[in-house]
Amino acid sequence: VEPISPWEVTGAAGLGLSRGNQDTLNASAQFLATYLKDADEAVFGIDYTYGEDGSITTVNNVHGLAAYNRTLAGPFYAGILAEAWYDEIADLDYRFSVMPTAGFYLIKNDTTVLALEGSAGYVWEEQDSISRGYAAFRLGQRFSHTTAGGVKLTESVSWMPEFEDTDNWLLVA
Repeated sequence: VEPISPWEVTGAAGLGLSRGNQDTLNASAQFLATYLKDADEAVFGIDYTYGEDGSITTVNNVHGLAAYNRTLAGPFYAGILAEAWYDEIADLDYRFSVMPTAGFYLIKNDTTVLALEGSAGYVWEEQDSISRGYAAFRLGQRFSHTTAGGVKLTESVSWMPEFEDTDNWLLVA
């Protein structure tokens, strides 16, 4: 019997095209690699989305992430999360964040994981030719479930506001 690899690598691509009263194009690509062994968990991913309506670009962004978590005791874990963004439409040349993370598994078994986590760290960005950095915090939730047929469903949401101006926030779902 071959040992089961602690790595799981997935990819996805999407394309939508319509012609008629409105000409639209939407394309996306995703890559995700996860490592899970004993108390260690690592995630590496990148997402790209592009869209246009007629000859006008409506979406053109890239989001990448790298995370490492280690289970401490029972349902508690700690780790670090680094994320990077580029968004042409928002005139975002770059946004990079690094945040230590603390989390709690509400459910963690062979088929289902449901976790809540919080982070605090720093964000560097250049938007509309203005460079700045600021302290931010992040509240997140993630869920995955593997069906008996081997299909894996995943979902995550995180909200990341600036400490000094909570009206400046980012929501990733």
